[in-house]
Amino acid sequence: MKRLLYVLMLCMISFSAMAFEAPKLIGRVNDYANILTTKEISNINAKLEKLEKKYKDGPEMAILLISKLPSDAPGIEEYTNDVARSWGVGKKGLNNGIVMVLAINTPVS
Repeated sequence: MKRLLYVLMLCMISFSAMAFEAPKLIGRVNDYANILTTKEISNINAKLEKLEKKYKDGPEMAILLISKLPSDAPGIEEYTNDVARSWGVGKKGLNNGIVMVLAINTPVS
């Protein structure tokens, strides 16, 4: 019985050590797939900033473009939620962050 508890504790420690690492938050537009021009990124940033300023309690938004989902990602939805939590997008107490992840070369299942 002690041996089983020991193994379970080791497994829990191992899983907690495999923490999720999101790409670094650069700004509102995070193009890690290198598909947008600097001008396009600036234009999108400006539009997102304008929307955020227009509404007092409006959402904070961020976009992540990646070539493909990491091989260990369970799916686009969970990966996006993990990125959103890691980046902390949204106003504190309002839970109003929006993160859009575009995995360009990931096949749709």
